Amino acid sequence: MDKTESSNRVDSVSLDMALAIIRNCMTLMSAGEFRESVRTVIKDIIKVSGARSCRIMLLDDENRRAINYCEELAEGLDPAGIPGDGNIPYEVVKMWEKMIGSRESIIVNGQEELDEISRTSPGLAMMMKRNQTTRIVMLPLRREGEILGFMYVVNFSTDRVDDLKDLVELMSFFLGSEIFNHQLMARLRRMSTEDELTGLHNRNAMMNRINDLVKSDEKGSVGVINMDLNGLKRINDTRGHESGDRYLQHAAGVMKDIFGEADVYRSGGDEFIAIVENTTHEGFSQLLDKLHSMGEKDPEFNLAMGYYWSEDGISDARTAFKAADNSMYSDKRRYYSEHPEFDRRH
Repeated sequence: MDKTESSNRVDSVSLDMALAIIRNCMTLMSAGEFRESVRTVIKDIIKVSGARSCRIMLLDDENRRAINYCEELAEGLDPAGIPGDGNIPYEVVKMWEKMIGSRESIIVNGQEELDEISRTSPGLAMMMKRNQTTRIVMLPLRREGEILGFMYVVNFSTDRVDDLKDLVELMSFFLGSEIFNHQLMARLRRMSTEDELTGLHNRNAMMNRINDLVKSDEKGSVGVINMDLNGLKRINDTRGHESGDRYLQHAAGVMKDIFGEADVYRSGGDEFIAIVENTTHEGFSQLLDKLHSMGEKDPEFNLAMGYYWSEDGISDARTAFKAADNSMYSDKRRYYSEHPEFDRRH
């Protein structure tokens, strides 16, 4: 369904349904938190249709996951007393693509349709029986022909089936477009601040954080730890770049475990920065000790490190990074003087 077709459909529905569609589209385009806006929309669909529940499932084909994006029950219902679908396997949701084909929706609203579904889509029929579902309307959420996921409304009132069909089919078009746009923007934001290989924050995010610290009027304690992995070039040269990537990923995992909620960044190829705020000097020293001890215990976690510490924030980023750099390079020189056989930097 393209925009022209959706506009024509809005013109053909009843006044109540047209108002519901306009109301929900305005909700989706509001400036509020997006997922909460989606919740508001499906709550309205439940209210208008007299349904028991409504759920949106999204497909993550890259990671072969089915995601329960949003689910709501009719007002006043106790979730503990309502059978739920739980975590639906990716393979099951993926089969719905074939089941729905090019249709805009599947509606089961009587025994004849239920018998047909039992013959053609036994998995859906079993899900309905398990969850005490007698009526269901299921719709794909599409974007330019691609199915992003599905929305389904359960045990709706039989009084306004045609109106419900118009409402959910049109809303599935708008929901598919808005969810796609929201996911795209979220992915672009992640790409601008996240290192793809390690999952840590990237250099761009680090510079933004440092700028915020320099400009902040609240000057609490700040520690900057500069970490440089030893031996990455040797691993790349002798074992291949895939092994080097695994070495970087392992190191990132260790850093996440050590620093917890503190911000950790991959600032360059084998260079990492941790920014630790609002801790004592003793607590900061304990983190340095953990890094050092992990380097002694874990042969796949070997790094040189340097640090900068301030009790009253950072007013000059260059000074902080230069101090951390200088002590890190002193540590690296010490390591390679003790292990010259590993020095392939040149």
